[in-house]
Formats: sequence, C-alpha cells, structure tokens
Amino acid sequence: MVLSQRQSVFLMKLFPFVSALLLATGPTNAQNESDNAPAVSSFEQLIALLESDAVRHQSLPDSETVLIPVKRGPIRDAMVIRWANTDGVIHFAQSMGITVSEADAAPINAALVRLNHVIPFPGLGRHPATGIIYFRMTIPTAPQGGLTNAQVRAYFSHTLSEAAQLQPAIKAVHGGSVAPEDVVKFITQRGKNNKSVPLGTFTVSKSGSNWVLVFEDKSTVRVLRDGEEVLESTFAAQDAKIRFIDRTGSMKTNEPGVYDWRLEDDVLVFDVVHDNFGRRKNLLTGADWKRDE
Repeated sequence: MVLSQRQSVFLMKLFPFVSALLLATGPTNAQNESDNAPAVSSFEQLIALLESDAVRHQSLPDSETVLIPVKRGPIRDAMVIRWANTDGVIHFAQSMGITVSEADAAPINAALVRLNHVIPFPGLGRHPATGIIYFRMTIPTAPQGGLTNAQVRAYFSHTLSEAAQLQPAIKAVHGGSVAPEDVVKFITQRGKNNKSVPLGTFTVSKSGSNWVLVFEDKSTVRVLRDGEEVLESTFAAQDAKIRFIDRTGSMKTNEPGVYDWRLEDDVLVFDVVHDNFGRRKNLLTGADWKRDE
C-alpha cells in the first residue's frame, strides 16, 4: 500500500514532522540476532511496539495499516506499514514525495528498472493509480510467524534510509537533468563524493537545545550544546561508516560508536550500526545535521 496525495496532506496536517525513532542495525544483521522468538506476530503487537518506542502514528485497524510521519534528508512524508496477514507478509512502504503522471512515466520507469537491478533490496516502484514514487520492502513472516522487535525497527530504518538515498536520483531524472540510462552512474558518483566526512560545522535543534558538531580535521570532532563544549572525540571514517571514540567532556563514554553516514545537499545524516551509549545515539540519529555556512 502506498500513500495517496490526499492521505499525505491529511497526515501532515494531523501530525508535526517527527524523526524516525525506530533505529537498529541493517536488515541482514537483524535477522541474525540471538533471540529469534517473534515479539511481533500480529497487528496489535506492531502497534504496541510503536507505542513502546514512543513513535507517533495513525492506526487503521480495519486494513491493519499504520501511518508514521517521518523526516529524513529529502523525505518529508509518511511511511506505511501494512500487516498483510492473509498473504503472510509485512509491507514497509515509503513515499518519496514525487508524483509522476502516466504521460511522463516512461523515463522514470526506465530509471526504476535500472536502479532496482543494482540496489541490494530492489523495491522501487510507481503507483499505477496515483503516480506516487515509493520504496517498499515486503518481508515474509514465515516460518517463525512474525518478526522480532529488532527486525521491525531495522526494516523500518532501512526502508526510510533507502528512500532518502535514492530520492535525489529519481528527482533528477524526473526534472530532466539526468537521463534514465545515467541514473546508476549518478548514484555511484554521489557515493564517491560522500567517502570523506566533510570538515566544517553542522547544527541541529533537539531536545530544547542547540547542538553543534565541529569536524575540525580528519580525526577530531567536537560537540557543543548551547555554545558549551560537552564532548571531544576522535573519529575514523571508511566509505559510508564512521567510528567515534570519546576523549573528554561531560558526555564522554568509554564505549565506541559506529554509524552509517551520508551527506545530501549539505545535510549530514547518521544511522546507527552499533552504539551502546544511548545519549550519543539519540543525539546523532533521527535528525538532519545542517551545514552551518
């Protein structure tokens, strides 16, 4: 199921934009967790997990569907999670905020085919009735009869992350600046440009405070809260992953933290890979760090 434009407008009026609070490892790692007992084996248990994680949502019990407003990079829309019990699957579908008419669909369809051929989890599509572009993951509940909490969080996070990473390429094709046959090259080049963490200052307002990340050189980052330095850390980045080790400050922890990262239009986004320190994880994730010019 994919959001119609009418549903999107309704949601954005009903809810303020909220950050995606369901954060975990990638889908593959989530399937290998030590406790394989499904904690989510019904729509009611899915809703209970969202409420436990304090995720704002709209429940539609008649269709066993839940709508979650999200904000990640260029995505300003809502995710649909549908518990398709009859089919034995769960759908995670994220609208990309792009609508393409049937008359203009040919280049977009060609681009989607090319991208689905190269991405790890092909799930790009265009809704035939509304023209909305989306990324969807369809996960079977068999043989264990459901998903673990970590799996639900991981598929949520991955669906949103993939939509955010692929949206600029689809938008460029729709706008005519990138030809469908060049869309994979476009994505590859963006990935190469993101291999080095950019030096400079990034800011975000969160939990009633103004936070600043200052990447001073290729191994040192400082964190400021309302103008006061609360942490200095070393970091090491390789491709799309970054590892933080704290040195000094009131937020210092002895536990290292590993994250996926990407830069999109001067917005720095982190997704947790492994971090046992909740304060750092809550600070870095679920928000867009904007470059301070």
